[in-house]
Amino acid sequence: MFKPNALIFVLSFFVLPVHAENWRYCAANAPMSAPCKAWVSAYLAGHAPDTDPQEVPRYVADNSLSLSLNPVSRGELAALAGAAIGMLITQGLTPEQIDSWGWRLPFIFGLLIGPVGLYMRRHLEETEAFTTSRAQPHESVSLLTLWRDHTRSVLACFGLVVAGTIMYYVVLIYMPTYAKTQLKIPLGDAFMAQVAGLLCLTAAIPFFGALSDRIGRKPLLLFALACYFVLPYPLLAWLQAEPTLTRLTLMQIILCTAVAISFGPVSTALAEQFPVRMRSTGLALAYNFAVMLFGGFAQLIVTWLIRETGTPLAPAFYVMFGAVAGTVGVLLMTDRYKDEVLH
Repeated sequence: MFKPNALIFVLSFFVLPVHAENWRYCAANAPMSAPCKAWVSAYLAGHAPDTDPQEVPRYVADNSLSLSLNPVSRGELAALAGAAIGMLITQGLTPEQIDSWGWRLPFIFGLLIGPVGLYMRRHLEETEAFTTSRAQPHESVSLLTLWRDHTRSVLACFGLVVAGTIMYYVVLIYMPTYAKTQLKIPLGDAFMAQVAGLLCLTAAIPFFGALSDRIGRKPLLLFALACYFVLPYPLLAWLQAEPTLTRLTLMQIILCTAVAISFGPVSTALAEQFPVRMRSTGLALAYNFAVMLFGGFAQLIVTWLIRETGTPLAPAFYVMFGAVAGTVGVLLMTDRYKDEVLH
């Protein structure tokens, strides 16, 4: 399948769950069909986020461009918009209004990106590298062949994605919930801290992406992973000692800066591990398993760790585990930052 067509197909998996969430809400008025509706909407919502991230890096990489802007456009701007909307809703509506109808506003806003994405992707031209590769005779790539011939690349990408996924879900997704449930910080304040961190993250990613084009991917990734391992525990302990909005905001800014150091080069590093004809397959294999296991279950794992260890600092242990996995991935990866074109 040509990549623009694949990207259009993938876009539907982002838009449909937004409709599905509202559909599931209406299921209460139709008891006979409610279980079916709930299952379908949950299925769509659960599978949507993990389809696009490996397709876009492959498409951009084939154009021999730095991928540092991909995390900004794909995830962090979306997270920033979501946090901003959450902040406005929690501060502008009463709890009763949120429970009644306010919770649906983020899904309505989310629908607006559908037509824009569809227009952009319908007008994408196929990349020269992919067209050239497709014209050359070669055998189809099976998952078994990919694993046999590129085991090192798959494991490297898996480790890198595990580290980034854990940090993303803990710092950007789970932290507002953590601040409210464990630290008793109002949810509106937690969203404010998240917005501040995401602003720094979004601004810093292109800088570190450009820096990786000069000095390589490995130095920045190793430094970021060292930050992942060293910073979370003392920062959470510092916040736990005096849980205020100021401390939460400073912690978010520091951790989001560490995330930016990693996210700047990581998309490029992932795409560089595979040749064109198997790039999407290789990225999909490593990315989706990593996100499903360590991102999809992140909040469950963190909640379990807090309960079993008896300390609210337990999320740091999960991030430290991700840092170790990411370090193994960096040691296995090949740094091709000096290559002008990825074939």
